[in-house]
Amino acid sequence: MGDALLALSAMKGLGTHARESVYLRALISAMESSSPRRLRYAALRAVSDSRLALADIDAIQDENIRQILLTKISPALLMAICPARATGYREDDEPDVNFNYWRDDAYLRLIMALTSNMKWCKRLVTDRHIGHCISILNNLDENSPAPFLLAAIFGRVRSSSPDAAGAAFEAVTADQFPFLVKSAWQAALDLKLYDEVECITAFPAIVECAEQKDISAADLKEIRKNVGLVMEKLKKRNKRPEITSSIQDYYTTLTET
Repeated sequence: MGDALLALSAMKGLGTHARESVYLRALISAMESSSPRRLRYAALRAVSDSRLALADIDAIQDENIRQILLTKISPALLMAICPARATGYREDDEPDVNFNYWRDDAYLRLIMALTSNMKWCKRLVTDRHIGHCISILNNLDENSPAPFLLAAIFGRVRSSSPDAAGAAFEAVTADQFPFLVKSAWQAALDLKLYDEVECITAFPAIVECAEQKDISAADLKEIRKNVGLVMEKLKKRNKRPEITSSIQDYYTTLTET
């Protein structure tokens, strides 16, 4: 079944209208805490590969499908990667606390895509995804896009649902926050995230995240350097000038600080 889900993930959507409901229920079943880890991760990957279609939930005409996505898929995703939130582990399952690139990259890219929609933002906060994102922040792999994805998620949720998300962000410590912002802009350069359309559209959220808490002058100097490099690379590629403009405004603010 895991192999079948990975094959179906190539659809990057939910398949035909007649089979959408069946496919979703299969994914939800596969992500239950009682399922083997590999099956849970395969289902997560299938959902992640469909993230752009799922993020545009307002374009899904079937009300039943929209409700399944918002009320069933969101909590199932967290169960797939963090079964400790259920009553307990399978005997062959260990706590998933260390950063796992195959699992966490798929999860974070999915969550970043979903946070582009306000309805999803509210649901993700309610279902405690922000809390799990903060736990990933505590176990980061520095050679991954995770810092960038996390900063984009935090920025989008903060912008869309500031009241609902406020308490959750208090868990990000004063030491963690500058590290997250610095790592986000460094990852954009090292991993060439400025070449990925999904990530280019997320840059305003990175800026939004960076403006949420105080950052020391020394850290701002390093951030300013990388912001300038990202801005120049985007200008050379002439991609999304409105995005480049928002980065330029942030760079100007950093220069004046």
